[in-house]
Amino acid sequence: GAAAAQTPIHRGRLIAPDAAVRIFNIAGTVRVTGWDRDSVDVTAVVPKGAGEFMFGGGSGGVKMGINPPVGEAVYPGSLFEVRVPTRARVWIKTESAEILVSGLTSSADLSSVSGRIVVTGDVAQLSAESMDGGIDVHVNASLVRLKSAGGTIVLRGNVTDASLSTVSGAATAQLGGLDR
Repeated sequence: GAAAAQTPIHRGRLIAPDAAVRIFNIAGTVRVTGWDRDSVDVTAVVPKGAGEFMFGGGSGGVKMGINPPVGEAVYPGSLFEVRVPTRARVWIKTESAEILVSGLTSSADLSSVSGRIVVTGDVAQLSAESMDGGIDVHVNASLVRLKSAGGTIVLRGNVTDASLSTVSGAATAQLGGLDR
């Protein structure tokens, strides 16, 4: 019974190369990787008690996530492995899930309450915020906005316009190409 509850869920769909992709996962891990195909490919492992997996949309955009169980305050973590076109516009929101993003060339808007955020690659625009989780970014980008209340921020790479904001966490940057 427990093994059947963790059987991977697999979904896929043709989407536009610049489609919007929205992902919501309360706890666990969300890994998004850009690839050279005009489709989205999702593998999710949702433990018993974590909620119900949902996936939908069309060629212009898709939405996926976990509908949490009603009345529960603590959820077991779910794993999302998602491949999207490199030019996809990605939005990810979590509570405690770790967010790992690589291979995107368009934009990413990432938010977690306490999960760690890691981004690598050549992304045009990046916005990442984690209240208590660390943010670790190594990118070539035009625009980067990173915010944390108590987590550490590390930004490396070639960035034209960068903003790092933290309340009590450390922030460090090693950048080339910076105009602002």
